[in-house]
Amino acid sequence: MRVSASVQLVWELAGREAVAGKFDEIAPEHFCLALLKLSELPVDEAGEMDFSEGPARELATEVRALRREIESRSIDSSEARRELRHGLGSGGKDFEGGDLHRSQESRRLFDATVRRLDDAGGDTLEPIHLFIELMESPSEIIAEVLSSAVGPSTTDVRMTPVLDALAADLTKRARENDLAGVEGRDAECQAVLSDLARPDGGCIFLVTDSDSATRAVVETVALGTGSPEAPKGVGGIRIMDATAVVPYGADSVDAIDQLREGLREAGEASGVIVVLPAIQAQNPEGGSDPWADLVATVVTRGSPRCIGRFTRDAWDSWVDFDPAWKQRGQVVWVEEEAAGDIPWEL
Repeated sequence: MRVSASVQLVWELAGREAVAGKFDEIAPEHFCLALLKLSELPVDEAGEMDFSEGPARELATEVRALRREIESRSIDSSEARRELRHGLGSGGKDFEGGDLHRSQESRRLFDATVRRLDDAGGDTLEPIHLFIELMESPSEIIAEVLSSAVGPSTTDVRMTPVLDALAADLTKRARENDLAGVEGRDAECQAVLSDLARPDGGCIFLVTDSDSATRAVVETVALGTGSPEAPKGVGGIRIMDATAVVPYGADSVDAIDQLREGLREAGEASGVIVVLPAIQAQNPEGGSDPWADLVATVVTRGSPRCIGRFTRDAWDSWVDFDPAWKQRGQVVWVEEEAAGDIPWEL
């Protein structure tokens, strides 16, 4: 189970709350105080910190998810923090340095949260998961202070219910040994893995006419994320394959609406990479392409991170039509056949 950087920040804030209150252990109430404080981080305001790239973007995404959960329970975070501190009172023990450990109750909090997340198929522990567990199994002080706000959450702990219905979880399949992988595509797979490992990386475009080559690369990449030889930085990602959705034709409006919602979820979750359906060639007579427009918006915004695909003709036509596509992401040209393959004609 991957622990997001923002959970580590929550832990640090909880420790500070414990020290300030003269406690010799970090109690669940201190974690609750830390989560309420984290939700107040001004990630939607312009300031010195850029929340659009890398770890800062992940932090901002998780803060927004936590804030929505707190607001859905009609909790005033500032007032709740004041009342929680008053309810806790003083622990009466000055901090003399060294490590400050979690209390037994806090250990049980983390264990229960991880079990719940694991049962739901999640693989990254985020602040919202801890907060939901605190609300569903509150201590006496938390229950007294937050009263009507405690209880079950309506939030899916996986954070991506629509995307989960649309896409195949390749990371999960890899973990369950349900992917075979393909030899002979080391160059393409290493290029994709290297870009995924970059905290400031954007969209990756695979350019190939072959559906099977695309599938081979993304499935082998999914297997590679769990390899000891994988680049540092890909260890917690979740690759979701949405290529079975068809954003063209009679049902394109519904398909694109579903993809838009799935991509919104992915952007608000942590470490989710979406493999997108292919973009068709630009219409020589002009006109809009709603799917290409949506992909362009997503990759320009930088969230969520995606692996897109063009056929060679489609790539040429879109680059001719709008050269900015070359700057929108990392391009990986995928050979139709893996090294060592026997051509099908033989």
